[in-house]
This record gives sequence, structure tokens and C-alpha cells, in this order.
Amino acid sequence: MMELNEQLVGEGKNVDVARRLLDEVHKSLKTLSEEMTAAFERNELDEACLALAKIKYFRNVEDKIKEELGNDA
Repeated sequence: MMELNEQLVGEGKNVDVARRLLDEVHKSLKTLSEEMTAAFERNELDEACLALAKIKYFRNVEDKIKEELGNDA
């Protein structure tokens, strides 16, 4: 997961790369949301908490990407 954050920092202002990363983040968030919901339905709270922690990480990366894109978002 940390590699997304590192890619963002390493690429600087490359808009195409930032948009590609943003698409990846959105796909990951959708998957994690589904995983968290399923974990809650199975009453697997540890798994749900892990999914939530990952969601928080990806939301942070999403915010950084949007900040980098600025008006290009």
C-alpha cells in the first residue's frame, strides 16, 4: 500500500500518472468498502477494522492526489 504514496511523491506533477493513481485508489476503495461490509455481516470485527484502516490510508492518498492535481482534477 505504501507504494502508492511513494509513487505519488516520486512522480511530482505528472498529471497522467496522478489520474491513473487516482483511478487505482478509487477501485481499491470500492473493493475495501465491499470487504468491510461483508466482514461486518459475518461479525468479523477484526477483519472489518483492518479494512477500515486500509480505507483511511487510501482516502489520505486520494486527498494527496487531488491536492497535486489541483484544478486539473
